[in-house]
Amino acid sequence: MARVDVHSAVASTGLRRLVPDLTSARGYAERQPLTADAHHLVRAAAREMLTPAQLQTARVAGLDLAARSGIVAVHECAGPEISGIDDWHAVRTLDHGVDVVGYWG
Repeated sequence: MARVDVHSAVASTGLRRLVPDLTSARGYAERQPLTADAHHLVRAAAREMLTPAQLQTARVAGLDLAARSGIVAVHECAGPEISGIDDWHAVRTLDHGVDVVGYWG
């Protein structure tokens, strides 16, 4: 689970065990949120486990929740170590009633 500003994350023990060399990565803490390189490594491992269909379902669910909450536009802040350019394009080009404004970092 990433913090809203995507600068740290909480990751399960099981997920952490799937990431080679995590304990030696900058930002690793055994019982605290991960930051820096450790955060990027865990996020990448988690994303690799998701199928394209699961990613699409998550994108639509997020926008559906925004719509139900009365939100008509969202900002998608992305970058190479956050989700990648393909994911950024996929969410920005969804045919959905919520407008997605994209920022690439």
